[in-house]
Amino acid sequence: LKLKSLKLYFILLTISLMASMSLSAQIYEWSFLVSYNSNELIPIENLVSEQYFIRQGKASGGISLGVSYMVGPPKEQTSRGLKLRSFFLFDASLCRCGANLSITRSFPNGTRSFRNVEYLFYRADYTAKYVLGINRIRLMVGPAFSYILYAGYREDQFSGLKSANGHFNEFNAGYEIGFGYQVGPFMISMNFFDIVNEFGNQYKSTPIELDNQQYRFMINYRFKKKEKGKNWESIHWD
Repeated sequence: LKLKSLKLYFILLTISLMASMSLSAQIYEWSFLVSYNSNELIPIENLVSEQYFIRQGKASGGISLGVSYMVGPPKEQTSRGLKLRSFFLFDASLCRCGANLSITRSFPNGTRSFRNVEYLFYRADYTAKYVLGINRIRLMVGPAFSYILYAGYREDQFSGLKSANGHFNEFNAGYEIGFGYQVGPFMISMNFFDIVNEFGNQYKSTPIELDNQQYRFMINYRFKKKEKGKNWESIHWD
């Protein structure tokens, strides 16, 4: 509980920093984004009943597509040496991503069965990050939110998907941290997305607690940039 409270405090602090920084923003940028995601479901407890023992399965890949909006300070004249700049970056994306759980089922006669449960999610992810620019390097941190549009699962590769919408919280909150590098209109970054609330709450009819984490390799491509001069009527488009 204390760790989750610290994470929430950290999220609120980041929001306040971004709000104060955005007041002086004079550059506005829009980008397309695509990311490859490695998604994990992590049981809080393994032994969830006398019948089921649940372990984390292998990470599963997924793809996200979306858009980004960034605001920042006015562009400085080209100069040598270390240049520090602050930005506010908002991402909105749709993810088709999976995850796995390893299930061991025990029967009254002493026998056991083992199976891998494969999950599929369609989810809308939103992040609002403070970005520290050190020359071309980008360090990012901020709150993240995820809304599950669809959740399904299958218990073997030959069966069809069954609905798992009631097994997971629809709305989830967390944070994202990342490291990136800017090259012209492209920003390439590696990000860690962590849900801080209980993400999953049951397997079939058995109550469980599941956390969710994602590692996201992301590419942003800037397609529009607007810069405002000292007076608000002076607008330049790239």
